Amino acid sequence: MEANGFNFVEIMKNASLVVQIDFFILILFSIVSWGIILKKYFQLKNFKKVDSAFYAKFRSVNNDILNMKAELENQEDFPLKLVFNSGAEEYENFLKIKKEKNIDLKDHFIGFGLISFSRALKHGQNESIIYLKSSLTTLASIGSIAPFVGLFGTVWGIIHSFVGLSTASASLQSVAPGIAEALIATAVGLVAAIPAVWFYNYFDSELEEINLYMESFSESFVNRIERSLF
Repeated sequence: MEANGFNFVEIMKNASLVVQIDFFILILFSIVSWGIILKKYFQLKNFKKVDSAFYAKFRSVNNDILNMKAELENQEDFPLKLVFNSGAEEYENFLKIKKEKNIDLKDHFIGFGLISFSRALKHGQNESIIYLKSSLTTLASIGSIAPFVGLFGTVWGIIHSFVGLSTASASLQSVAPGIAEALIATAVGLVAAIPAVWFYNYFDSELEEINLYMESFSESFVNRIERSLF
């Protein structure tokens, strides 16, 4: 990594111990950040594909809800599965009550509405959001902290350079490496922070879209229950 006399590796090797530790922390931040970014990108891409296929099947095929729940048992979790399962479990509970207590569910829902299903579906939706947001807090923290870690390295490097200038034999050539390591610390901090912040905002936008998709699915689920009961 050398261009026009600039050698990043040499500067790091000759930097003070504090700045080297600062570089190490920032590089670690960057590695963790990109690991989260790649994992979350492909995860959300796959979830959107699976959700879309499941929603299309749910709307086009009038299968029994409990049969669909059984079919999903062996599949890996995805957002609409968590929402669907939450609503299906509530539906199953109502069927058990109907059988055990001989209650006419039609009369019950005429009097009380379908709000219990809406609450159950909202619970599943919240579970999905918590599941989808895993690791994003770490990404946001890296985006917020990395510039300050880089700034710390910069301040320390400049202090180190000024201490060098205080000696009688000091010259620009002797303190230039300290100034270089100081400025590089800020640059490395920004390199670690910028992708983390950008992708955090991107993923936040994707999650909002998925959340709206789950709300639309919940409405369709309630409509399916209403048609089956009435």
